[in-house]
Amino acid sequence: MGKMEKEVESNSLKDFNSSDLGSLAHLLKSSLGTGILAMPNAIRNGGLIIGGLGTIIIGMICAHCVHILVRSSHVLCKRTKTPKMTYAETAYAAFLCGPKILKPWANASKIFVNTALCATYIGGACVYIVFIATTIHQIAEHYNGHNTINKGSLMLALIPAVILLGQIRNLKYMVPFSMVANISMMVGFSVTLYYIFKDLQPIQNVHMFSETEQLPIFFATVVFAIEGIGVVMPVENSMKTPQHFLGCPGVLNITMTIVVSLYAIIGIFGYLAYGENTQATVTLNIPVKDILGQVVKLLIGLAVLFTYGLQLFVPLDIMWNAIRTKFSHKYEAVGETTLRALIVLLTGKSGLSISRPFYLIK
Repeated sequence: MGKMEKEVESNSLKDFNSSDLGSLAHLLKSSLGTGILAMPNAIRNGGLIIGGLGTIIIGMICAHCVHILVRSSHVLCKRTKTPKMTYAETAYAAFLCGPKILKPWANASKIFVNTALCATYIGGACVYIVFIATTIHQIAEHYNGHNTINKGSLMLALIPAVILLGQIRNLKYMVPFSMVANISMMVGFSVTLYYIFKDLQPIQNVHMFSETEQLPIFFATVVFAIEGIGVVMPVENSMKTPQHFLGCPGVLNITMTIVVSLYAIIGIFGYLAYGENTQATVTLNIPVKDILGQVVKLLIGLAVLFTYGLQLFVPLDIMWNAIRTKFSHKYEAVGETTLRALIVLLTGKSGLSISRPFYLIK
């Protein structure tokens, strides 16, 4: 890989050394999102036995895939004498160093990975805005009935905040937001668990196995909720001690153990609490008239808001690196600022176009 290829590395990751704790916070937040609140419904679609065991197995497979990706990147870095690689550069190098028949597809693999990552994370960011607006709307509707402001206006009111979050270009400055988001999410989960265990029903009220046609919904929900592979390479590349990322215990193993455990606990016991009445997100089963129920919604809404910048970090990095050579050094900062603002506005516009609330988000 030549000099130009090396310059494609994220500008915000240059000279940045992230602590193990900061890296753990980023990985935890990228995998542990509000998708966990859909786990009771996922278990309902899988059945208690298949759902419980399947969640653990899927989590182990996801962790194993990340191990393969990172180790492959390390091997390819040595072969190409490159200090570090992004996700797409790893795919490019893998094809380039692989069998001769695959070498012509190297550039295509890099473009495919970058396109898929951008589509995934920008799509998720659109849903984040919808989720936050819907959360605020639910609480406002409880107090003011049908005289509340509409969701579209609430989404527009969020634009200034998310534009500022979208301008953060260094993972170091996202650590405080990730920590606050993690704390808010954990407190919200704790209150959710309080309602779940308070409402536990006899095990006879749930199904041990589900219908075959429901299994794809279970697998799709769990994979979508747990997956956070797009953040893996930027976080690993930015670590002060990257050797702490893998291994035992390692940042990755600690993160995945926490994530899979929480997913299984909330999924299984949430289904035991609400049975076949389990909603798409378990917070819908919590009465909004209760103060604690409102606290859950507000805390999780805050966590999603503070995760917005991290959600867009990868696609913004990819898109800017693809066009930065079009700008002279004098206008480079203006160009990047404009791009980031436009993408944030795009997520807001897309959120406005969504006709109904979505809850299955990271």
